[in-house]
Amino acid sequence: MNLLKSIVQPSRINLFSIPQRTLFDIQNVWGRTAVDTQKPIDSSPLGEMPRQDESVGILSGVPRNMFKERRCRIFVSARNAMQSGTNNTKKWKVEWDTKERWENPLMGWASSSDPHSSVVVEFATKEDAIIYCERMGYKYEIAESTPTPRFKKTYGANFSWNKRTLMITSLYNDVSSLLDCDLMQNSLIFRTAIAVCLIVLNFATLTKNYDISDGHLEILFKNWLDRSDREYDSFAEYQQRMSIFKENYIQIQKLNEVFGDDMTFELNKFADLTEDEFRNTILMRPQAPPIHSRSRYMEIPTVGDLPDSFDWRDHNAVTPVKDQGSVGTCWAFSTVQNVEGQWSIKSKTLTNLSVEQIVDCDGMQRPDSGQADCGVYGGWPFLSFQYLMKQGGIESESTYPYCAGIKKPCEPCNAPGYNKTLCGPPIPFCYIKDSCESRLDSTQFVSGLKVVDWKAIDEDETNITAALMNTGPLSVALNAELLQFYHKGIFNPVFCNPKNLDHAVLLVGWGKEGSKPYWIVKNSWGVNWGEQGYFRILRGKGTCGINTQVTTAVLG
Repeated sequence: MNLLKSIVQPSRINLFSIPQRTLFDIQNVWGRTAVDTQKPIDSSPLGEMPRQDESVGILSGVPRNMFKERRCRIFVSARNAMQSGTNNTKKWKVEWDTKERWENPLMGWASSSDPHSSVVVEFATKEDAIIYCERMGYKYEIAESTPTPRFKKTYGANFSWNKRTLMITSLYNDVSSLLDCDLMQNSLIFRTAIAVCLIVLNFATLTKNYDISDGHLEILFKNWLDRSDREYDSFAEYQQRMSIFKENYIQIQKLNEVFGDDMTFELNKFADLTEDEFRNTILMRPQAPPIHSRSRYMEIPTVGDLPDSFDWRDHNAVTPVKDQGSVGTCWAFSTVQNVEGQWSIKSKTLTNLSVEQIVDCDGMQRPDSGQADCGVYGGWPFLSFQYLMKQGGIESESTYPYCAGIKKPCEPCNAPGYNKTLCGPPIPFCYIKDSCESRLDSTQFVSGLKVVDWKAIDEDETNITAALMNTGPLSVALNAELLQFYHKGIFNPVFCNPKNLDHAVLLVGWGKEGSKPYWIVKNSWGVNWGEQGYFRILRGKGTCGINTQVTTAVLG
């Protein structure tokens, strides 16, 4: 079988502890340095004599691919308690996962032993071990050696706060300082401070053990992978994501214990992302709400008593939920969905419009206040309305389909007018054929649909309610950091900065649950997120800044 014959070997490779019933051949294994891997491979056993030459016949009929599709671990042995020297801790080793099993199709039995059982390959350096695994086609993980801790001289200094306890303690101190300051005169800040104290107290007094066994974790993670259709490039990434998944699982259990009466959280499509990864790939860069001229704000007509609930989905003005993927294009979805609602009310026809046209072609900007539309890096609906006014129309989703966030994306260039100062470095690699200048076809614009103006609505949520009912679904922005694991309920987090807007969505209605009024909001994270792609958020309190950037297109 000669699996290891004539393979470029890293430096000082030794095979030991090979059992008598080894099920594969080991022949002509000799030492080569990592530098030698760049040289042509000579298949003849000339030159340096083999350091080990063993030939063992195949005994079990193990499929050849079983020796290639293996998982292994690269590690350095720890020094045991009886060892005084460090010789054993200076060499890197490779061992195989021996849990894998296979069936012999000829004999009809499943294996009960592993051909790699008790086999360890030793290397002089970690790099050599990696080269070996990559050349053999193994999936591998690297277990870095743990440095010996340097203990502090004083006994008491060897103890430190748990990370979560430290965070809570720090937050408690921040709140305490807030309560002592002159801002106490502001009743809103006072109420917020009290709420923060209560939440901190709840977290600090949690006593339940939320840890999860490795076996249960792996089952939970594999089931989640089957549902999410996520794929990883290596076993090391798989292990890393499972570790993140575990941390998120524990965090979700704690959130549900504290907020479970109002809202619940779950291991959804973002369960293998850290908080930073979620912010950097799904959300936009946080920015303060833009300030518009007074003439831009809509004059709200005097209305009588508004109903306790209203939903534009019941009036055929809201298209199905979409999924933006792992890019920051929420602003384009919010823009297009607002126009879809306006067009449905006017034409009595519900049409899916092109989000990709906005992403590819809209390079509008307002440099004096620092806002710009930046493609997959974020943007603002009010600027998109200006683009549509200038462009004169928009295509449908069927003629200019979305591709920015799908698995096999297109590679469009940045939109004309892209501002690298406000948006960041432009896309380094792109195709003209995928770009606006090649794909946009004005003859395909939806007939009769023309944006002629746009309006903003002030922060008074009573006025927003009236505008929503009178004009149609509204584009809104909010701070969405804590929406990562949202499942259902009325979203009302305490730690949410209303001045850091990082996500754009669509306001479609309102309602009331018990004594709690709420907004109904359409998201762009797919139907499997939240309440079938929607979420509810507390109404009347400016929660997460949802009332600070409310805009709508005006159709001609």
